[in-house]
Amino acid sequence: MIDSGETPQAAAIRETLEETGYRIATPELIGRFFASPGGTSERVFPHFAEVTGADRIGAGGGIDDEDVKVLEIAFDQLFEQLADGLIEDPKLAMAAYWLQNRLRSQG
Repeated sequence: MIDSGETPQAAAIRETLEETGYRIATPELIGRFFASPGGTSERVFPHFAEVTGADRIGAGGGIDDEDVKVLEIAFDQLFEQLADGLIEDPKLAMAAYWLQNRLRSQG
């Protein structure tokens, strides 16, 4: 959630720390879209940031009543699940396609 007066980028930084325990500095916006156009005004702003083990400064898992589980998988496994139609979250699928394209363009 983006707090009142907060930018999508600032929310991405805060939410990443709360949910994963990773500190990120300058996440890259990869898109913006409505979750369900015509059904809700909710907008989604997925971001990309590279992290290392040194960036993990907290436990993650969310705050208050959130029950967030951090799952780390290899790129190959992510892209295989994507190709096999096993990713049912459209936000994750879009971000995975974006990442796959970025990695291909970088060689």
